[in-house]
Amino acid sequence: MTFGIGYFLLGLDVRDTSQVEEALGAAGLDWTAPTLILSEVVLTYMETQWSDAVISWAAEHLPQSLFVMYEQIHPHDPFGRIMQEHFLKLNSTLHALQQYPDAAAQRRRFLDKGWECCVCLDMNDFYLGLVPEEEWHRVESLEPFDEHEEWHAKCSHYFILTASRGSLMKRALLPHAPGRKTTASASDSSPVPSISPRRSPAALNVRTASVGLEGLGMASTRTGAEKVLLTGGSSRGGRMAGSRVLVRRQEGWRSITVEPSVNLGHYSLHSHRC
Repeated sequence: MTFGIGYFLLGLDVRDTSQVEEALGAAGLDWTAPTLILSEVVLTYMETQWSDAVISWAAEHLPQSLFVMYEQIHPHDPFGRIMQEHFLKLNSTLHALQQYPDAAAQRRRFLDKGWECCVCLDMNDFYLGLVPEEEWHRVESLEPFDEHEEWHAKCSHYFILTASRGSLMKRALLPHAPGRKTTASASDSSPVPSISPRRSPAALNVRTASVGLEGLGMASTRTGAEKVLLTGGSSRGGRMAGSRVLVRRQEGWRSITVEPSVNLGHYSLHSHRC
């Protein structure tokens, strides 16, 4: 089907690569031209052997190309299991999750299938590490939103990946974060480190008080033998913006509260990594 000059919409079974090559050739594709391949939650619906074959085929036949993929990861935690059950009810199994459960596995997948360079980030790292702070404010001002825990959980289970070959290796759509290594090549087996959220500097005020806490939905992390970090949650006064560290001393447990000098918003609840 043709829409205008030079635009073709083809309906094909991509598992039949000979049919794909014939149809693209008939449509006038220049196999050596810079080419963008976009897969937004597409290949994962195919059995993995077929989706792997498509990735290999594209690397072999399109030497100047950029592959962009958006799919799910982390199938084994509670969110991931419910996510899989949802798609199973729709008769749309997420096949790639079992063999490629995380960003590192997806990155290695593309390198093993012939792509020369690959960048893969979960959507939390993408949003917090690469989206400008001004854009955060613009998006967050569009309408009231108070389900940040669910938003961050969802973003941790989706990734965006770019794999490139030839001249397009220097035009990756996912740039490097300052001071961070975010790419992998065929000779590099190290996983991409997480990108820390970028925020303007803010002073932190620390005060110590007796333990007297109440709240719902707080997250806790053990940071030492006698220390527990508490973040998030809500109480009678609303959402808790500060972070607290419980420290056990000889006289008992004490609570150390860390309060920023400016309002960091809901990101103060989700950016702790211990």
